[in-house]
Amino acid sequence: MKQLVRFILVVGLLLGLERPAGAQQTVTPEAVLAGMTAEERVGQLFLVTFDGATAEPGSDIDRLIREYKVGGVLLRAAGGNITDESNAPAQVLALTNQLQATAASAAEAPRQGPTAGAARAAPFVPLTIAIEQSGGGSPDDQILSGLTELPSPLAIGATWDPEQAEAIGRVAGNELSALGVTLLIGPAPDVLDMARVNGARDDGTQVFGGDPYWVGLMAEAYYRGAQVGGDGLLAVAAPHFPGHGASNRDWEQEIPTVRRSLEQLIRVDLLPYSRLAGAGGVLGTRVDAFVTAHVRFQGLLERQTTNPITLDAASLSALLGQGDLAEWRAAGGVLISDSLGSRAIRRFLDSTEATFNGRGLARDAFRAGHDVLVLSDFGVRSAQTANIIDAIQYFRDQYASDPIFAQQVDQSVLRILALKLRTSGGVFDPAAAQRPTPDLTTSLSQGRAQALAVARAGATLIYPTTTELDARLNDPPSAGDRIVFITDGRTVRQCPVCLPVPAMDARALENAVLSLYGPNASGQVQGRNLQSFTLEDLNDYLDGRLTQTAVEGQPTPEPPAIDVWLRQTDWIVFGIQDIRSGLPETGAVSRFLTQRQDLARNKRVIIFSFGAPYYLDTTDLSNVTGAYYALYSRGPAFVDTAARLLFQDVNPRGDSPVSVPSITYDLLNQLQPDPSQVIKLFSDAPGLTSTETVSTTYALNTQVNLSTDIIRDRNDNAVPDGTPVTFEVAVRTEAGTSTSQIEDTTEGGIAAASFILRQVGFYSVRVRTASGLSQAEFTIDVPPEGFGRPATVLPPTATPTPTPPATPTVTPTPQATEEPEPEPFEGANSIDFALMLVFVALGMVTGYRLGGPEQSPRRAMRMALVAVIGALLGYNWFALQLPGFDEARGLFGQWGGSLWVLFGMGLGLFAGWLIFRKRP
Repeated sequence: MKQLVRFILVVGLLLGLERPAGAQQTVTPEAVLAGMTAEERVGQLFLVTFDGATAEPGSDIDRLIREYKVGGVLLRAAGGNITDESNAPAQVLALTNQLQATAASAAEAPRQGPTAGAARAAPFVPLTIAIEQSGGGSPDDQILSGLTELPSPLAIGATWDPEQAEAIGRVAGNELSALGVTLLIGPAPDVLDMARVNGARDDGTQVFGGDPYWVGLMAEAYYRGAQVGGDGLLAVAAPHFPGHGASNRDWEQEIPTVRRSLEQLIRVDLLPYSRLAGAGGVLGTRVDAFVTAHVRFQGLLERQTTNPITLDAASLSALLGQGDLAEWRAAGGVLISDSLGSRAIRRFLDSTEATFNGRGLARDAFRAGHDVLVLSDFGVRSAQTANIIDAIQYFRDQYASDPIFAQQVDQSVLRILALKLRTSGGVFDPAAAQRPTPDLTTSLSQGRAQALAVARAGATLIYPTTTELDARLNDPPSAGDRIVFITDGRTVRQCPVCLPVPAMDARALENAVLSLYGPNASGQVQGRNLQSFTLEDLNDYLDGRLTQTAVEGQPTPEPPAIDVWLRQTDWIVFGIQDIRSGLPETGAVSRFLTQRQDLARNKRVIIFSFGAPYYLDTTDLSNVTGAYYALYSRGPAFVDTAARLLFQDVNPRGDSPVSVPSITYDLLNQLQPDPSQVIKLFSDAPGLTSTETVSTTYALNTQVNLSTDIIRDRNDNAVPDGTPVTFEVAVRTEAGTSTSQIEDTTEGGIAAASFILRQVGFYSVRVRTASGLSQAEFTIDVPPEGFGRPATVLPPTATPTPTPPATPTVTPTPQATEEPEPEPFEGANSIDFALMLVFVALGMVTGYRLGGPEQSPRRAMRMALVAVIGALLGYNWFALQLPGFDEARGLFGQWGGSLWVLFGMGLGLFAGWLIFRKRP
């Protein structure tokens, strides 16, 4: 009997190999949460900042991770987290690996479990390591060297090409994920309400544009690219929810107040966020998180003025309850607060800034609906860590004393854990949280081609028109021409103690020209004829600070070098970024064009804006004798493109994605349908298209389905989705002419209409948009029944009906109904598998008994084995749907598989009897 038991165990193990699919255990957020203590759960809510470039034992961040179980960190250049000016990526990678190692080490330390008081290790949950890296350089990028210098969002927007946005996002995701970053914050999908020149706040190049449809389209593509580039290891978060584009204050210094109703927000500011929430259908393929903005609203929910959205539960709940946003939130979308230590929020709560209630701020933000609380600049620097600890301890106490609070914490932690599992391959593994350290110089900075493609596609001629430019600049600079370059030379720092470096080298344009057109290249220019200065030099010159005072009896002082070059040059080329009230040199170009027209006379003045395109006014542009181009970003690819524009080697193909008041370029008007286009009409019958006029014959009561060609805007792009289109249908009969209209809106630039030919006569269809009536006309002749011969393009309906059919297609001519082919039977299922196990056990016992265990236990075991083998062969023949499967399933239904098992078992027993009957 022992042999039989042993045999049954062996067979059971073998059968276990055929375990049904889906039986493998997976890690779930609920399972991880169940193994966490209250302190570990509370810690997941906090994303903190810290000072320094390491997480050494005993440091503030080491203590926050080990003792207070914080769930993540936000890396910032201002905090000195990135300090290596020569190899910043390697330093960042070392820091992120050190942070994750600290979290793993903290999890290994024994602690009291939630039950029975048994000491055990905590479940390892990797840190969220977040960074703001929106492109375009400082101050919107934290890592300033070693990575691809990515275009600004505005430069991407100027291409009007979502594929370009996705390509740049893919580069960003790939490079940041390689450095151990797990959450990318930005770029923001703000819709620029209007350009604010010389104001307290300027969006500059950190927006994709000024139209909600296009901003959503480009942001969606960028985030999708970042997720793909990060290979599933990088989450993305869209900041500034529900939108900062209409605010007019520096949100870091003061809470802006925006007058917007909920309807206006849904139509404009919220539209890009709704697209991001709905894109892709499931989390992991659409945006993972939103970061709220410190912004107040007037007119929202019929309230005079809200509190900042980050602290206002009613307003935030109403905003997140809209359409795709509500679905996204219900599916586990994570909500992250803006920095709860920003000066703007501190001043809102106490205008004197004498007090700081960190625990109250964190509590109110959490109760407003946030899952993750960003504790950045959380009080004065020396007290920041103490304030963070105080807030965490307050949450621990509340968790222990308030069941409702604890329930809200658990719900937020489940969302956070789900997000972390998505970016960890479904398993929390300390080894997998560590990023490899290859030669980063070869694995990074590989996106130059993509950046150059954006620079070429987005370069825009702002002033004058293309026609006038051809008359002004018929030839590029020649070998004998002198060129003066005057460039914005402001500096930036990688960290507070790092040495300042130029945001854009003062000689960048000169060097690009020499590299492409100098003696060692095409030879179109000579180095001795080129000279570079900074805007600060120009500003000092205009102020007279460079001119030496003549002294009687001494030689006349030589004029400043910039004065000599400006008087003798043939070309003056400016490279500007923006205009800042605190940087007087940034307004030097405008001053020069106004005050020193004598120096610009008979010279060709070219201006390249490496920032937004709206800083120069109409008067400034009237004094530009050459051209004003917008590049929107200052990286090497954009400097290279500027040099090629100067020498007319590339054509400016982009269009500004924001309004430019100085040239009356109004974005809303530009996105209207081009009035000069002929909008073609297509029928669903093959071969019928209207170019100017198409005439055909249809039968009475036929349904006509028409669609437009892609309707283009004034920039030659497809008009935004939702653009109104009217189909005007005129019918001329013996009784006269009647007209009707069919309204539709575009999707993908195309509109459609359907109608039924209910009258005998002559139909004419044309398309009207906000820009006017298209010239293309689709005409249809409907003769009386019995006269003429209907065109074969659309057959008549089988039975005339006074009501339109349910579907927008023409009712087909009745045809013989084909006999539907029988659907194939499904293969073996779980019931077949269970029945097979029962019959295998039966066969095993039967074979054992037939073998005569009293006379020969060995023969009995052999008979049992061949019975099992026969049964398994019969089951697998059936499961693989080999010959006989269809008949068995068709005749016996669910018992078909069992019959094959019995048949196989019978054959096995018969074979065993033949083989083993005479053996002992």
